[in-house]
Amino acid sequence: MMAPDGIGAMLRTARESAGRTREEQALVLQEAQGGRWFDRENLKRWEAERRLPVPACHPLLAEAYGLPVEKIVRAVGE
Repeated sequence: MMAPDGIGAMLRTARESAGRTREEQALVLQEAQGGRWFDRENLKRWEAERRLPVPACHPLLAEAYGLPVEKIVRAVGE
């Protein structure tokens, strides 16, 4: 079960607050990593917490969602 203060809820809430679909958010993530393709299915797995973002992705998520890296790290760890 997904924690209400976990990474999945945080990412979904931030995305929805920005008025973006998963596909649109995937494009934002793609842009944040210099145009390299980003799989929206991976974003779906993160939001459902079926998979957690690895530490190398934390700065990317922070940039794409406008969140502090520390907040991402805490949410992944909970």
